[in-house]
Amino acid sequence: MEIGKKEMKWCPPRLGICGEPGVGKTTFASNAPGAIFIVTERGCDGVDIVRVPKDTICADWNDVLTAVSVVEAVVEKQPKDVQWVVLDTVDAAETLCAEYICQKNFGGNWESTSGKDGFNAWGRGDKATAQEFKKLLHKLDVLNSKGVGIIMLMHLGLHRSGNALGQDFLKFGGNVNKHTWACILGWADQIGHACREFVVSKLGDEKKAKAIATPKTKDRQLIFDG
Repeated sequence: MEIGKKEMKWCPPRLGICGEPGVGKTTFASNAPGAIFIVTERGCDGVDIVRVPKDTICADWNDVLTAVSVVEAVVEKQPKDVQWVVLDTVDAAETLCAEYICQKNFGGNWESTSGKDGFNAWGRGDKATAQEFKKLLHKLDVLNSKGVGIIMLMHLGLHRSGNALGQDFLKFGGNVNKHTWACILGWADQIGHACREFVVSKLGDEKKAKAIATPKTKDRQLIFDG
């Protein structure tokens, strides 16, 4: 084992973007030069992109992993043609991963039955899903090491955060289980929140508050602060 300095090698970023439906995540990623989309839901059907699969979406977890291998093969043959890979969306891919784990580890049982644990018992399914999801992150890392940037698009979710100095609180994050989210946070170079401005208020005698768009609603921001 040798000690020394490793030669510096620049790799493009691994970027995660969380946002509500329709805020423009897919449109933003479609503007990345030389982008190929790995499609797990129909949200990008109306956008002019290069995609895998070409005419449909990934139907299961194996399709997602195979799609990354297809992109890797293209990179090997035509490295200058692929500059970015976009996963649209992460939460749909995680759902396919969870379905795979449920069948493999729990015999297709989401809930526990007499003498048999189900996927949802004690959070075991979510933990196993996160471990399996790491296979996808590893395959994306291989692409990244070849000079391909990664953009992972996610719908918006909430995650509880512990606070040693006061009350725990909720914070925005990807709409995936907390174990998968922890893996993504440790993997990504940057996490952005795609959002627009609105205010929450009550109108008249209404009992429930409503989100009301502000005049700047058409303006959207990509925020990287925690």
